[in-house]
Amino acid sequence: MKRGILFAFLALIVSKSWIATTLGPFGDEAFYWQCSQRLALAYTDHPPMTALLVRLGSEVLGDTALGIRLLFLLCGVAFPVAVFWLAQPLVGQRDAWLAAGTTLILPAVAHLGLLAIPDVPMLLLTALFLGAFERATSTSRLRWWMASGLFGGLGLVTHYRFVLAPLAALVYLVVTRRGRSHFRGPNVCWMLAGWAFGTIPAILYNVRNAFTPLRYYLTDRHGAQVDVNAPLEHLAGQALLVTPLLYVALLATLASLVRRWRAGEDRAALLSLFAVVPLTVFLIASPFERSGVATVHWPVPGYLALLPMLPGVLREFASGGAAWRRWVACAAPALAAALMTLVLVELGTGWLRLPGVREPFLGFEEVVEQTQQTLDELSPDHDGRWLVVADNYKLGGLLELALHRSAEVFVLDHRKNRQHGRAPQLAIWGVDETGLRRRNEQEAVVVIEVSQIRSNQHDAWVAHAGSFFSSFERIGELRVRSSGKRKPEKVYWFYRGTATAAQR
Repeated sequence: MKRGILFAFLALIVSKSWIATTLGPFGDEAFYWQCSQRLALAYTDHPPMTALLVRLGSEVLGDTALGIRLLFLLCGVAFPVAVFWLAQPLVGQRDAWLAAGTTLILPAVAHLGLLAIPDVPMLLLTALFLGAFERATSTSRLRWWMASGLFGGLGLVTHYRFVLAPLAALVYLVVTRRGRSHFRGPNVCWMLAGWAFGTIPAILYNVRNAFTPLRYYLTDRHGAQVDVNAPLEHLAGQALLVTPLLYVALLATLASLVRRWRAGEDRAALLSLFAVVPLTVFLIASPFERSGVATVHWPVPGYLALLPMLPGVLREFASGGAAWRRWVACAAPALAAALMTLVLVELGTGWLRLPGVREPFLGFEEVVEQTQQTLDELSPDHDGRWLVVADNYKLGGLLELALHRSAEVFVLDHRKNRQHGRAPQLAIWGVDETGLRRRNEQEAVVVIEVSQIRSNQHDAWVAHAGSFFSSFERIGELRVRSSGKRKPEKVYWFYRGTATAAQR
């Protein structure tokens, strides 16, 4: 068993490293790279940890795909080890190995490290925080309370969603008898001090910027109307994210833990709360989500608390006597492993032509190449740098990543910028439409990702882009096709213009 898990672990490391090296970055990764070039206490949609990790990787390996992803790849490598460390005191070494092995096949977490996104360090820190908090509450040793404060503080510096892990810890300390007993000494204060320190960057940034990040997550993303079908769609999305059989197994694990909690088992109470809090919060919030941004991955931290007990639940189910139980218990991880293998093969090669897998990464090299070719036909401005205007933040980030040494990139006020909470950040950096209006008598290349605009809005959007220039003419088109599809996946229009500050 151990040899098989170690082999899968090494194979996954090699696969992720290959993909992280060869697969071009996508728009959000490029945005985080932009943040890393403008280090700050926080940003409008996340605290500073992601930008710091991208910056460190880029300093080591340069502004390459692997450089951007290097520290995230290492976090992904450390994640199964963290789950093993979490599970061992709870279920013993054998099931701890199996829990760690589950992280190698569970699609919701097995991909960690492929991309430079905040969820990678956040999930690692969630596992470390839960492991430290479990040891703190079971041993009452100061070092584990301090470790809980450290990992909790680092998690709060990583993503706003991490706050649900400390919330689950507080609920445990308040609602359980053993939890309340820890308030009699000073140990809890050490943990709370670490958490408080971790909130400082976000608090200062929110105060200085009119609480823009909090307003985005708590109000701007949500609508007044309630979608009554959203909870069912949310649950269906979760089943697809972790594969249906393992999703049922995880829910059965949660039910088992709740029963043991009601029977008086303290560790079951702790794990139940760390699962219930995030899973319930996002299920309740699902009817109000209106941003159009993917949120299916948000509840994943809730599954971490279930992984230590999952092998035991599957083993108990398989021992029920009927042969079909053993087949189902084996099919659950096998299906997840097969799906994860297919996704990795598609990301690495594109041979399988699976819909939607490689699409977010398509077009980067082609649009950069054509933009550079177009720039070569123009004359640089007085300081030798080109002026490039992208029509959305993802395209703008990709162009700046590739051309930042020779071009100055601005971004138009696309609806995606607002949906993803990036519009205020672009304004702070001065690279939005307001910043563009300040430029005068500079030749520019404007790149419009037409496939991201409704067909009946093409003319209006092009007219809006042209309003910033005294002259504006279309000079080219790029179509990036996906393998095996007739219609173009992405279409870009290229324009040449002269920026004029007087234009509105």
